[in-house]
Amino acid sequence: MNKTTSTDPQPPDNNNLHALNERTKELKCLYGVFKLLNMTDVPLDKTLQAVADLVPNAWQYPEKTCARLILGDKEYRSERYASSDAALTARIAVNNENLGMVEVAYEGGQPDNQTDPFLEEEVYLLEAVASLVGQTLRRKALEDEKIQLYKDLQKNYEKVLSGFIPICASCKSIRDGDGAWHQIETYVQKRTEAKFSHGICPVCIKKLYPHFKES
Repeated sequence: MNKTTSTDPQPPDNNNLHALNERTKELKCLYGVFKLLNMTDVPLDKTLQAVADLVPNAWQYPEKTCARLILGDKEYRSERYASSDAALTARIAVNNENLGMVEVAYEGGQPDNQTDPFLEEEVYLLEAVASLVGQTLRRKALEDEKIQLYKDLQKNYEKVLSGFIPICASCKSIRDGDGAWHQIETYVQKRTEAKFSHGICPVCIKKLYPHFKES
């Protein structure tokens, strides 16, 4: 009679196999959301809709799962979305300010024979998705702020160096908006990124140093 040893191949455990499949779906979802949110050449509205469409695939019963993202007065719904008593939510926040939420729900309510329709891992997954969306919104806000700052600086430079500038006909000092007079170097350096270096042009050399002869 053959005896089974510890080295003999064991039949797969259905429970472990099911758990492995669920974790694989969750990781695939998280990677997909991360990839979508880092596509800078796609409009944000389109990206958020794609996230809402992707999320249901990671749940235990994807055929019954729907999702939506709410940001302010905007809402992005997956196909077949319907409100349900069996729903799970995670808030989207930036700098502790609540901007909206991500929600998954089961169509028709809680699945049969389920005391708790959502796995603990699914709770963590939804919170991770909400966190990624929040990080993306924060990054976009910083980028928009940087662009606006650049536009404001450019506008100020153009304003400073355009139009009528009161300048002394003798010493060439410039009068600012408050009526104070500044040397031209000081005036320009305070309002732009320009730097000055000093020298003497050939005409002034002849005027100031008539004895000087060019070699």
